[in-house]
Amino acid sequence: MNKQFNVLNIMKNSNLFLLFIILQPILDVLTAFSIYYFQASITIGLLVRMGFMLISIVYIFFLNNSKYKKIITGYLIVFLTIVGVGFLTNYFIKPNFSLFSELQYTTKSVYFVIMFLSYLLVLTSLNYSSKMDKFQSFIVYSMVIVGVVLLFTQLTGTGFDTYKYNKAGNKGWFYSGNELSAILSICFPMVVLFAVRKTTSLKNSYFWIPVLVVGFAAIMVGTKVGHLAIILVCALTPILLAVELLVKKIGRLSSSINIKLNLIISIAIVIAVAVITPITPAFTNTSGHYSSVAEEIAEESSETEVEADSATEDIAEEPEKEKKENFTAKLLDNKVLSVLLSSRDKYFIKLNNDFIEAPAQQKMFGMGYAGNWEKAPKLIEMDFFDLFYSFGIIGFTAFMLPFLSIVLVSMKQLLRLKLQLIRPNVLFPLMSIALAVGIAFLAGHVLYAPAVSIYVSVILAIILAQITAKSNQTT
Repeated sequence: MNKQFNVLNIMKNSNLFLLFIILQPILDVLTAFSIYYFQASITIGLLVRMGFMLISIVYIFFLNNSKYKKIITGYLIVFLTIVGVGFLTNYFIKPNFSLFSELQYTTKSVYFVIMFLSYLLVLTSLNYSSKMDKFQSFIVYSMVIVGVVLLFTQLTGTGFDTYKYNKAGNKGWFYSGNELSAILSICFPMVVLFAVRKTTSLKNSYFWIPVLVVGFAAIMVGTKVGHLAIILVCALTPILLAVELLVKKIGRLSSSINIKLNLIISIAIVIAVAVITPITPAFTNTSGHYSSVAEEIAEESSETEVEADSATEDIAEEPEKEKKENFTAKLLDNKVLSVLLSSRDKYFIKLNNDFIEAPAQQKMFGMGYAGNWEKAPKLIEMDFFDLFYSFGIIGFTAFMLPFLSIVLVSMKQLLRLKLQLIRPNVLFPLMSIALAVGIAFLAGHVLYAPAVSIYVSVILAIILAQITAKSNQTT
Protein backbone atom coordinates (compact mmCIF):
# COMPACT_ATOMS: atom_id res chain seq x y z
CA MET A 1 0.00 0.00 0.00
CA ASN A 2 2.82 2.39 0.92
CA LYS A 3 4.69 1.53 -2.28
CA GLN A 4 1.58 2.26 -4.34
CA PHE A 5 1.13 5.57 -2.52
CA ASN A 6 4.78 6.53 -3.20
CA VAL A 7 4.42 5.75 -6.92
CA LEU A 8 1.32 7.96 -7.13
CA ASN A 9 3.14 10.78 -5.33
CA ILE A 10 6.02 10.57 -7.81
CA MET A 11 3.59 10.68 -10.75
CA LYS A 12 1.82 13.71 -9.25
CA ASN A 13 5.10 15.59 -8.74
CA SER A 14 5.74 18.29 -11.34
CA ASN A 15 9.49 17.56 -11.13
CA LEU A 16 8.85 14.35 -13.07
CA PHE A 17 7.57 16.43 -15.99
CA LEU A 18 10.58 18.75 -15.68
CA LEU A 19 12.95 15.79 -15.70
CA PHE A 20 11.31 14.45 -18.84
CA ILE A 21 12.15 17.68 -20.71
CA ILE A 22 15.84 17.53 -19.82
CA LEU A 23 15.89 13.82 -20.70
CA GLN A 24 14.96 14.44 -24.36
CA PRO A 25 18.48 14.93 -25.84
CA ILE A 26 19.70 11.79 -24.04
CA LEU A 27 16.80 9.78 -25.47
CA ASP A 28 17.57 11.13 -28.95
CA VAL A 29 21.24 10.11 -28.73
CA LEU A 30 20.28 6.63 -27.47
CA THR A 31 17.78 6.35 -30.34
CA ALA A 32 20.48 7.16 -32.92
CA PHE A 33 22.92 4.60 -31.53
CA SER A 34 20.26 1.88 -31.22
CA ILE A 35 19.32 2.38 -34.90
CA TYR A 36 22.81 2.80 -36.35
CA TYR A 37 24.55 0.07 -34.37
CA PHE A 38 21.77 -2.38 -33.48
CA GLN A 39 19.30 -1.77 -36.36
CA ALA A 40 16.50 -1.60 -33.79
CA SER A 41 13.00 -0.89 -35.11
CA ILE A 42 11.70 -0.24 -31.59
CA THR A 43 14.18 2.07 -29.85
CA ILE A 44 14.83 3.00 -26.22
CA GLY A 45 13.64 6.52 -26.95
CA LEU A 46 10.33 5.28 -28.33
CA LEU A 47 9.74 2.92 -25.39
CA VAL A 48 10.50 5.59 -22.77
CA ARG A 49 8.31 8.16 -24.51
CA MET A 50 5.39 5.76 -24.87
CA GLY A 51 5.80 4.77 -21.22
CA PHE A 52 5.71 8.41 -20.17
CA MET A 53 2.64 8.95 -22.35
CA LEU A 54 0.84 6.26 -20.34
CA ILE A 55 1.91 7.98 -17.11
CA SER A 56 0.58 11.25 -18.54
CA ILE A 57 -2.80 9.66 -19.33
CA VAL A 58 -3.06 8.46 -15.71
CA TYR A 59 -2.10 11.97 -14.56
CA ILE A 60 -4.75 13.58 -16.78
CA PHE A 61 -7.58 11.41 -15.50
CA PHE A 62 -6.68 10.88 -11.84
CA LEU A 63 -3.72 12.81 -10.42
CA ASN A 64 -4.16 16.55 -11.06
CA ASN A 65 -6.16 19.29 -9.38
CA SER A 66 -6.41 21.77 -12.24
CA LYS A 67 -9.69 23.61 -12.69
CA TYR A 68 -9.55 22.61 -16.38
CA LYS A 69 -9.52 18.87 -15.60
CA LYS A 70 -13.16 18.17 -16.60
CA ILE A 71 -12.90 20.00 -19.93
CA ILE A 72 -9.60 18.35 -20.82
CA THR A 73 -10.62 14.80 -19.85
CA GLY A 74 -13.85 15.22 -21.82
CA TYR A 75 -11.95 16.38 -24.89
CA LEU A 76 -9.42 13.54 -24.57
CA ILE A 77 -12.16 10.89 -24.39
CA VAL A 78 -13.83 12.29 -27.53
CA PHE A 79 -10.48 12.63 -29.31
CA LEU A 80 -9.37 9.05 -28.58
CA THR A 81 -12.81 7.75 -29.61
CA ILE A 82 -12.52 9.51 -32.99
CA VAL A 83 -9.01 8.12 -33.53
CA GLY A 84 -10.19 4.64 -32.52
CA VAL A 85 -13.12 4.74 -34.97
CA GLY A 86 -10.73 5.73 -37.76
CA PHE A 87 -8.31 2.94 -36.86
CA LEU A 88 -11.04 0.28 -36.89
CA THR A 89 -12.50 1.66 -40.13
CA ASN A 90 -9.15 1.30 -41.89
CA TYR A 91 -8.63 -2.18 -40.43
CA PHE A 92 -11.71 -3.38 -42.31
CA ILE A 93 -11.66 -1.37 -45.55
CA LYS A 94 -8.06 -0.27 -46.24
CA PRO A 95 -6.53 -2.24 -49.18
CA ASN A 96 -3.18 -2.72 -47.41
CA PHE A 97 -3.25 -2.57 -43.61
CA SER A 98 0.04 -3.04 -41.72
CA LEU A 99 -0.91 -3.36 -38.06
CA PHE A 100 2.55 -2.41 -36.73
CA SER A 101 2.93 0.64 -39.02
CA GLU A 102 -0.61 1.87 -38.33
CA LEU A 103 -0.22 1.47 -34.55
CA GLN A 104 3.19 3.15 -34.55
CA TYR A 105 2.03 6.13 -36.63
CA THR A 106 -1.22 6.59 -34.68
CA THR A 107 0.57 6.41 -31.32
CA LYS A 108 3.21 8.94 -32.43
CA SER A 109 0.49 11.31 -33.64
CA VAL A 110 -1.65 10.98 -30.50
CA TYR A 111 1.47 11.57 -28.37
CA PHE A 112 1.48 15.30 -29.19
CA VAL A 113 -2.08 15.88 -27.98
CA ILE A 114 -1.65 13.85 -24.78
CA MET A 115 1.60 15.58 -23.84
CA PHE A 116 0.07 19.01 -24.47
CA LEU A 117 -2.91 18.22 -22.25
CA SER A 118 -0.76 16.77 -19.45
CA TYR A 119 1.65 19.73 -19.38
CA LEU A 120 -1.25 22.18 -19.50
CA LEU A 121 -2.78 20.48 -16.46
CA VAL A 122 0.60 20.48 -14.68
CA LEU A 123 1.15 24.19 -15.32
CA THR A 124 -2.39 25.23 -14.39
CA SER A 125 -2.18 23.17 -11.18
CA LEU A 126 0.94 25.01 -10.00
CA ASN A 127 1.63 28.42 -8.55
CA TYR A 128 2.36 30.48 -11.65
CA SER A 129 5.12 32.72 -10.26
CA SER A 130 7.13 29.96 -8.56
CA LYS A 131 7.07 27.19 -11.19
CA MET A 132 6.52 28.59 -14.69
CA ASP A 133 10.08 29.87 -15.11
CA LYS A 134 11.47 26.40 -14.37
CA PHE A 135 9.67 24.84 -17.33
CA GLN A 136 10.95 27.56 -19.66
CA SER A 137 14.49 27.19 -18.29
CA PHE A 138 14.50 23.40 -18.68
CA ILE A 139 13.73 23.77 -22.39
CA VAL A 140 16.82 25.97 -22.63
CA TYR A 141 18.97 23.49 -20.67
CA SER A 142 17.83 20.75 -23.04
CA MET A 143 18.83 22.86 -26.04
CA VAL A 144 22.22 23.64 -24.52
CA ILE A 145 22.86 19.88 -24.21
CA VAL A 146 21.93 19.44 -27.89
CA GLY A 147 24.13 22.38 -28.92
CA VAL A 148 27.14 21.19 -26.91
CA VAL A 149 26.84 17.66 -28.36
CA LEU A 150 26.72 19.07 -31.90
CA LEU A 151 29.71 21.36 -31.33
CA PHE A 152 31.71 18.55 -29.72
CA THR A 153 31.05 16.17 -32.61
CA GLN A 154 31.86 18.95 -35.08
CA LEU A 155 35.24 19.53 -33.43
CA THR A 156 36.09 15.85 -32.99
CA GLY A 157 34.67 14.64 -36.32
CA THR A 158 32.64 11.95 -34.58
CA GLY A 159 29.19 13.05 -35.74
CA PHE A 160 26.95 11.57 -38.42
CA ASP A 161 26.48 13.38 -41.74
CA THR A 162 23.05 14.94 -42.18
CA TYR A 163 22.86 13.83 -45.82
CA LYS A 164 24.19 10.69 -47.48
CA TYR A 165 25.22 12.22 -50.80
CA ASN A 166 26.46 15.51 -52.27
CA LYS A 167 25.31 17.78 -49.43
CA ALA A 168 27.03 19.37 -46.45
CA GLY A 169 25.85 19.18 -42.85
CA ASN A 170 26.48 17.43 -39.54
CA LYS A 171 23.78 16.10 -37.18
CA GLY A 172 26.09 15.04 -34.36
CA TRP A 173 25.06 11.89 -32.51
CA PHE A 174 21.42 12.29 -33.47
CA TYR A 175 19.46 10.17 -35.93
CA SER A 176 17.18 12.48 -37.91
CA GLY A 177 18.60 15.69 -39.30
CA ASN A 178 15.12 16.98 -40.11
CA GLU A 179 13.83 16.38 -36.58
CA LEU A 180 16.98 17.84 -35.03
CA SER A 181 16.66 20.94 -37.20
CA ALA A 182 12.99 21.32 -36.24
CA ILE A 183 13.80 21.00 -32.52
CA LEU A 184 16.53 23.65 -32.62
CA SER A 185 14.41 25.99 -34.75
CA ILE A 186 11.30 25.75 -32.57
CA CYS A 187 13.16 26.12 -29.27
CA PHE A 188 15.60 28.83 -30.39
CA PRO A 189 13.20 31.71 -29.47
CA MET A 190 12.97 30.24 -25.94
CA VAL A 191 16.79 30.30 -25.70
CA VAL A 192 16.81 33.94 -26.84
CA LEU A 193 14.08 34.81 -24.31
CA PHE A 194 16.17 33.19 -21.55
CA ALA A 195 19.17 35.35 -22.53
CA VAL A 196 17.08 38.52 -22.73
CA ARG A 197 15.56 37.97 -19.28
CA LYS A 198 18.82 37.03 -17.57
CA THR A 199 21.06 39.72 -19.10
CA THR A 200 20.46 42.67 -16.77
CA SER A 201 23.98 44.12 -17.05
CA LEU A 202 27.16 43.75 -19.10
CA LYS A 203 28.62 41.46 -16.40
CA ASN A 204 26.02 38.75 -17.00
CA SER A 205 25.84 39.09 -20.77
CA TYR A 206 27.34 35.57 -20.82
CA PHE A 207 23.73 34.36 -20.80
CA TRP A 208 23.84 35.01 -24.55
CA ILE A 209 26.41 32.21 -24.97
CA PRO A 210 23.65 29.54 -25.21
CA VAL A 211 22.13 31.59 -28.04
CA LEU A 212 25.42 31.46 -29.94
CA VAL A 213 25.90 27.74 -29.25
CA VAL A 214 22.37 26.69 -30.24
CA GLY A 215 22.22 29.07 -33.21
CA PHE A 216 25.56 27.91 -34.62
CA ALA A 217 24.61 24.26 -34.09
CA ALA A 218 21.30 24.73 -35.93
CA ILE A 219 23.04 26.36 -38.88
CA MET A 220 25.68 23.63 -39.13
CA VAL A 221 23.06 20.85 -39.38
CA GLY A 222 22.74 21.95 -43.00
CA THR A 223 18.96 22.06 -43.52
CA LYS A 224 17.08 24.97 -45.07
CA VAL A 225 14.62 24.96 -42.18
CA GLY A 226 17.20 25.40 -39.44
CA HIS A 227 19.10 28.11 -41.26
CA LEU A 228 16.04 30.16 -42.19
CA ALA A 229 14.59 29.84 -38.67
CA ILE A 230 17.78 31.16 -37.05
CA ILE A 231 17.90 34.09 -39.48
CA LEU A 232 14.22 34.89 -38.84
CA VAL A 233 14.48 34.74 -35.03
CA CYS A 234 17.68 36.81 -34.98
CA ALA A 235 16.07 39.42 -37.25
CA LEU A 236 12.86 39.59 -35.18
CA THR A 237 14.57 39.81 -31.78
CA PRO A 238 15.65 43.49 -32.08
CA ILE A 239 12.14 44.32 -33.34
CA LEU A 240 10.48 42.62 -30.34
CA LEU A 241 12.87 44.40 -27.97
CA ALA A 242 11.98 47.71 -29.62
CA VAL A 243 8.29 46.85 -29.14
CA GLU A 244 9.00 46.14 -25.44
CA LEU A 245 10.63 49.57 -25.15
CA LEU A 246 7.54 51.23 -26.65
CA VAL A 247 5.13 49.20 -24.50
CA LYS A 248 7.10 50.12 -21.39
CA LYS A 249 6.86 53.83 -22.21
CA ILE A 250 3.30 53.97 -23.56
CA GLY A 251 1.74 51.64 -21.01
CA ARG A 252 3.97 52.75 -18.14
CA LEU A 253 4.58 49.10 -17.34
CA SER A 254 7.53 47.88 -15.29
CA SER A 255 10.17 45.71 -16.94
CA SER A 256 13.12 43.84 -15.45
CA ILE A 257 14.74 43.56 -18.89
CA ASN A 258 17.76 45.67 -19.80
CA ILE A 259 16.31 46.51 -23.19
CA LYS A 260 19.10 48.71 -24.56
CA LEU A 261 21.91 46.27 -23.74
CA ASN A 262 20.00 43.31 -25.16
CA LEU A 263 19.14 45.36 -28.24
CA ILE A 264 22.84 46.04 -28.91
CA ILE A 265 23.79 42.37 -28.43
CA SER A 266 20.94 41.13 -30.64
CA ILE A 267 21.88 43.52 -33.46
CA ALA A 268 25.50 42.34 -33.24
CA ILE A 269 24.29 38.74 -33.60
CA VAL A 270 22.19 39.66 -36.65
CA ILE A 271 25.31 41.10 -38.30
CA ALA A 272 27.34 37.99 -37.39
CA VAL A 273 24.69 35.67 -38.88
CA ALA A 274 24.61 37.74 -42.08
CA VAL A 275 28.42 37.52 -42.37
CA ILE A 276 28.71 33.74 -41.87
CA THR A 277 25.64 32.77 -43.95
CA PRO A 278 27.49 32.46 -47.32
CA ILE A 279 29.86 29.83 -45.87
CA THR A 280 27.25 27.72 -44.06
CA PRO A 281 26.24 24.18 -45.16
CA ALA A 282 22.58 25.15 -45.66
CA PHE A 283 23.49 28.04 -47.97
CA THR A 284 25.79 25.79 -50.01
CA ASN A 285 23.13 23.08 -50.32
CA THR A 286 20.32 25.46 -51.24
CA SER A 287 22.30 27.59 -53.70
CA GLY A 288 23.32 24.40 -55.53
CA HIS A 289 19.66 23.41 -55.79
CA TYR A 290 18.58 26.76 -57.19
CA SER A 291 21.37 26.93 -59.78
CA SER A 292 20.37 23.51 -61.16
CA VAL A 293 16.72 24.56 -61.18
CA ALA A 294 17.58 27.73 -63.12
CA GLU A 295 19.35 25.64 -65.76
CA GLU A 296 16.38 23.26 -66.08
CA ILE A 297 13.94 26.15 -66.46
CA ALA A 298 16.11 27.70 -69.18
CA GLU A 299 16.28 24.40 -71.08
CA GLU A 300 12.55 23.80 -70.87
CA SER A 301 11.41 27.32 -71.77
CA SER A 302 11.71 26.68 -75.53
CA GLU A 303 9.37 23.67 -75.25
CA THR A 304 6.64 25.44 -73.28
CA GLU A 305 4.58 26.71 -76.24
CA VAL A 306 4.48 23.32 -77.95
CA GLU A 307 3.40 21.57 -74.73
CA ALA A 308 0.72 24.21 -74.09
CA ASP A 309 -0.79 23.72 -77.57
CA SER A 310 -0.95 19.93 -77.26
CA ALA A 311 -2.35 20.18 -73.71
CA THR A 312 -5.19 22.42 -74.94
CA GLU A 313 -6.29 19.77 -77.44
CA ASP A 314 -6.19 16.98 -74.83
CA ILE A 315 -8.16 18.81 -72.10
CA ALA A 316 -11.46 18.61 -73.98
CA GLU A 317 -11.23 14.81 -74.17
CA GLU A 318 -10.13 14.17 -70.56
CA PRO A 319 -12.51 12.38 -68.17
CA GLU A 320 -13.62 14.38 -65.10
CA LYS A 321 -11.45 12.37 -62.69
CA GLU A 322 -8.29 12.94 -64.76
CA LYS A 323 -9.09 16.65 -65.01
CA LYS A 324 -9.07 16.93 -61.20
CA GLU A 325 -5.80 15.02 -60.90
CA ASN A 326 -4.12 17.02 -63.67
CA PHE A 327 -5.31 20.31 -62.17
CA THR A 328 -3.62 19.44 -58.86
CA ALA A 329 -0.44 18.30 -60.62
CA LYS A 330 -0.25 21.46 -62.76
CA LEU A 331 -0.91 23.66 -59.74
CA LEU A 332 2.17 22.20 -58.04
CA ASP A 333 4.29 21.84 -61.20
CA ASN A 334 6.84 24.49 -60.28
CA LYS A 335 10.58 23.82 -60.10
CA VAL A 336 11.29 26.40 -57.38
CA LEU A 337 8.33 25.13 -55.32
CA SER A 338 9.65 21.59 -55.72
CA VAL A 339 13.03 22.67 -54.31
CA LEU A 340 11.43 24.48 -51.38
CA LEU A 341 9.31 21.43 -50.59
CA SER A 342 12.12 18.94 -51.34
CA SER A 343 9.83 17.20 -53.86
CA ARG A 344 7.11 16.63 -51.25
CA ASP A 345 4.60 17.99 -53.77
CA LYS A 346 4.80 14.67 -55.68
CA TYR A 347 3.67 12.67 -52.64
CA PHE A 348 0.96 15.25 -51.94
CA ILE A 349 -0.54 14.63 -55.39
CA LYS A 350 -0.56 10.87 -54.76
CA LEU A 351 -2.31 11.11 -51.36
CA ASN A 352 -4.73 13.74 -52.62
CA ASN A 353 -5.81 11.42 -55.44
CA ASP A 354 -6.23 8.59 -52.91
CA PHE A 355 -8.43 10.85 -50.79
CA ILE A 356 -10.60 11.86 -53.76
CA GLU A 357 -11.24 8.19 -54.56
CA ALA A 358 -11.66 7.10 -50.90
CA PRO A 359 -15.09 6.07 -49.51
CA ALA A 360 -17.05 8.44 -47.25
CA GLN A 361 -15.90 6.70 -44.05
CA GLN A 362 -12.26 7.38 -44.90
CA LYS A 363 -13.00 10.97 -45.85
CA MET A 364 -14.51 11.51 -42.39
CA PHE A 365 -12.06 9.46 -40.27
CA GLY A 366 -9.01 9.25 -42.51
CA MET A 367 -7.09 6.74 -44.59
CA GLY A 368 -4.56 5.87 -41.87
CA TYR A 369 -0.81 5.68 -42.34
CA ALA A 370 0.31 6.95 -45.79
CA GLY A 371 -3.18 6.68 -47.29
CA ASN A 372 -4.39 3.79 -49.46
CA TRP A 373 -0.89 2.82 -50.61
CA GLU A 374 -0.24 -0.01 -53.05
CA LYS A 375 3.48 -0.82 -53.45
CA ALA A 376 5.08 0.93 -50.46
CA PRO A 377 3.76 3.44 -47.87
CA LYS A 378 5.13 6.98 -48.13
CA LEU A 379 4.11 10.08 -46.15
CA ILE A 380 4.10 13.56 -47.69
CA GLU A 381 6.21 14.81 -44.74
CA MET A 382 4.07 17.94 -44.51
CA ASP A 383 2.39 17.38 -41.17
CA PHE A 384 -0.94 19.12 -41.63
CA PHE A 385 -1.59 17.35 -44.93
CA ASP A 386 -0.42 14.01 -43.54
CA LEU A 387 -2.68 14.38 -40.50
CA PHE A 388 -5.63 15.47 -42.64
CA TYR A 389 -5.37 12.51 -45.01
CA SER A 390 -4.54 10.08 -42.18
CA PHE A 391 -7.32 11.10 -39.75
CA GLY A 392 -9.91 12.66 -42.06
CA ILE A 393 -12.05 15.74 -41.67
CA ILE A 394 -13.34 14.88 -38.18
CA GLY A 395 -10.04 13.57 -36.83
CA PHE A 396 -8.02 16.48 -38.23
CA THR A 397 -10.42 18.98 -36.64
CA ALA A 398 -9.93 17.27 -33.27
CA PHE A 399 -6.14 17.41 -33.73
CA MET A 400 -6.22 21.14 -34.43
CA LEU A 401 -8.08 22.12 -31.25
CA PRO A 402 -4.87 22.79 -29.24
CA PHE A 403 -3.77 25.35 -31.86
CA LEU A 404 -7.26 26.82 -32.15
CA SER A 405 -7.39 27.19 -28.36
CA ILE A 406 -4.25 29.36 -28.47
CA VAL A 407 -5.77 31.61 -31.13
CA LEU A 408 -9.16 31.94 -29.41
CA VAL A 409 -7.80 32.49 -25.90
CA SER A 410 -5.20 35.00 -27.14
CA MET A 411 -7.79 37.00 -29.09
CA LYS A 412 -10.22 36.99 -26.18
CA GLN A 413 -7.65 38.07 -23.59
CA LEU A 414 -5.97 40.60 -25.89
CA LEU A 415 -9.05 42.82 -25.66
CA ARG A 416 -8.87 42.74 -21.87
CA LEU A 417 -5.16 42.50 -21.10
CA LYS A 418 -4.03 44.63 -24.06
CA LEU A 419 -0.38 45.66 -23.63
CA GLN A 420 0.30 42.97 -21.01
CA LEU A 421 0.22 40.33 -23.75
CA ILE A 422 2.61 42.23 -26.02
CA ARG A 423 5.59 41.33 -23.85
CA PRO A 424 8.67 39.16 -24.53
CA ASN A 425 7.54 36.33 -22.21
CA VAL A 426 4.48 35.89 -24.46
CA LEU A 427 5.81 36.98 -27.86
CA PHE A 428 8.89 34.70 -27.94
CA PRO A 429 6.91 31.52 -27.12
CA LEU A 430 4.37 32.59 -29.75
CA MET A 431 7.27 32.90 -32.20
CA SER A 432 8.23 29.31 -31.33
CA ILE A 433 4.70 28.12 -32.09
CA ALA A 434 4.59 30.13 -35.33
CA LEU A 435 7.82 28.41 -36.39
CA ALA A 436 6.41 25.02 -35.36
CA VAL A 437 3.32 25.60 -37.51
CA GLY A 438 5.42 26.80 -40.46
CA ILE A 439 7.86 23.89 -40.26
CA ALA A 440 5.03 21.38 -39.79
CA PHE A 441 3.31 22.79 -42.87
CA LEU A 442 6.34 22.96 -45.17
CA ALA A 443 8.90 20.42 -43.94
CA GLY A 444 7.11 18.07 -41.55
CA HIS A 445 8.71 16.02 -38.76
CA VAL A 446 6.97 18.04 -36.03
CA LEU A 447 3.49 16.94 -34.94
CA TYR A 448 3.88 13.18 -35.42
CA ALA A 449 7.55 13.07 -34.38
CA PRO A 450 7.58 12.59 -30.56
CA ALA A 451 11.15 13.94 -30.27
CA VAL A 452 9.90 17.27 -31.68
CA SER A 453 6.26 17.42 -30.62
CA ILE A 454 7.15 17.25 -26.91
CA TYR A 455 8.70 20.73 -27.15
CA VAL A 456 5.73 22.09 -29.12
CA SER A 457 3.30 20.70 -26.54
CA VAL A 458 5.23 22.18 -23.59
CA ILE A 459 5.53 25.62 -25.22
CA LEU A 460 1.83 25.60 -26.17
CA ALA A 461 0.97 24.74 -22.56
CA ILE A 462 3.27 27.51 -21.27
CA ILE A 463 1.55 30.11 -23.47
CA LEU A 464 -1.96 29.10 -22.40
CA ALA A 465 -0.96 28.88 -18.73
CA GLN A 466 0.69 32.32 -18.89
CA ILE A 467 -2.32 33.97 -20.52
CA THR A 468 -4.81 32.41 -18.08
CA ALA A 469 -2.57 33.34 -15.13
CA LYS A 470 -2.37 36.97 -16.28
CA SER A 471 -6.14 36.97 -16.78
CA ASN A 472 -6.68 35.69 -13.23
CA GLN A 473 -4.34 38.34 -11.83
CA THR A 474 -6.46 41.13 -13.36
CA THR A 475 -9.79 39.81 -12.06
